[in-house]
Amino acid sequence: METQTKKFSPGLEGVIAYETVLGHVFGEEGRLVYRGFDAVDLAEKECIESVWWLFREGKLPNAAQLAAFKKEVESAGTLSDDEIALVKTLRGGQPLSAVRTAISAIANKRDYKPWLNRELKDVDAEIMALCAITPAVIEILHSGNSPIAKPDNSGYAERYVWGILGGKPTADQLSATETYLILTMDHGSNASTFSGRVTASTGADVGGALTAAIATLSGPLHGGAPGPVLDMLDAIGTKENAKTWVDDQMAKGRKIMGFGHRVYRTEDPRARCLRGVAERLHSPRTELARTVEQTILAALEEKQKAKAQRLNTPVRTLRVNVEFWTAVVLDHVGIPRSLFSSTFCASRIIGWGEQIREQTRDNKLFRPLSLFIEPVVEPVTAESAIDAGGEAKAVDAGANATDSASHPAQPAETPVTAGAVETAGAKEIAANAARTPAAASTMETVVGKLLELQGAPPILSAVADAVTDANADTDAQAPVEPAASTDGGGKEDAGQ
Repeated sequence: METQTKKFSPGLEGVIAYETVLGHVFGEEGRLVYRGFDAVDLAEKECIESVWWLFREGKLPNAAQLAAFKKEVESAGTLSDDEIALVKTLRGGQPLSAVRTAISAIANKRDYKPWLNRELKDVDAEIMALCAITPAVIEILHSGNSPIAKPDNSGYAERYVWGILGGKPTADQLSATETYLILTMDHGSNASTFSGRVTASTGADVGGALTAAIATLSGPLHGGAPGPVLDMLDAIGTKENAKTWVDDQMAKGRKIMGFGHRVYRTEDPRARCLRGVAERLHSPRTELARTVEQTILAALEEKQKAKAQRLNTPVRTLRVNVEFWTAVVLDHVGIPRSLFSSTFCASRIIGWGEQIREQTRDNKLFRPLSLFIEPVVEPVTAESAIDAGGEAKAVDAGANATDSASHPAQPAETPVTAGAVETAGAKEIAANAARTPAAASTMETVVGKLLELQGAPPILSAVADAVTDANADTDAQAPVEPAASTDGGGKEDAGQ
């Protein structure tokens, strides 16, 4: 038997599954880097296309390269009339689910094929196209109309927010949205990115890989928290009510959205950046959000200290994550909370696309192991034995003791053994299968062949004997012809 020596890691936590040069989370330090550049610095200084180029080329573009790339992305983001009509039919239900279906449907309509053994430049163009059309897809799903004209737009971010708001955004609205979109373009090997790469590793078409990533994002454990953060701020209402509300939630053991992270052990740098954006926007919610943040952090600190003392473990400090301040910023921009996850998708789909593109360059099919928990097979006992008629045999000692006082002694039952069960079962198989001479003969031949195989189960011998007996009984009987009907009632044989 093979000895298991590999470490079991639930959720693949701590397992390094692939190499990447794109993005990385330094959880202990609280840093996020894209291609060696600090993501916060990029979000504060660059546009989306500049960072997109960085992911692809490993360096920031010059002015001419950026201008050309912006035109390429905008051109790739055009939908045909048929595609616009197709997307309109997908409205309704969960917004992010509609985005997922639209991306899959358009990839299928365009007949995107599995990427394996194809020219990678063609695959790259398909990735670019599906990413570039995302703002238009979300706009159609939101408005129900064809994308509006956006003359002299500055790029991907402005086209997105313009489509959602239904008009040209202000400089502050554009800046806030673009900062957010850049901060969330990539985040290491998160669940949705990993899902996209796993799908791509099979050689599947890029539409399938991006669809898998979007579907994974829809899970509440991965995305979708900014909306509930706004619900929380609405429920609290005022700064004065913050402590009462937080204490009540903590006492009830309820999860508070927007705090804690699987990787970061310090403050999420994206949250710090977006807090600054909210303060610069002078959002009406900013003051309330600051008070709620501090109140929750204090309550969580007390809870973590008590837990550490009880378990005699180090204190794990929980911090605010990106979703808390995302809610405040996107709400101030005017993006409906129902579209928060779709807005995240409009950003992360670029990162997914680049991760999938990287997978195609150095592909290996993902195939992790699993820890098999072998079931325990219960041995056959008298209590579990089944007779030839299919009824369980059971001996009630108490009933037998009572009966013995008023009835003559009965012969003791023969103990049920595994051999007896095997013989009874074999007879039942033979009786059911060998109901005609032809069937009996065929079964005898088949069982005989099986017995010639190495390692044939013992019950086959019992079946063979039972079939032989059944054949003997069948051969000894003469065919019974139906009796002639004398009363017109259709009775063929009185004994039937």
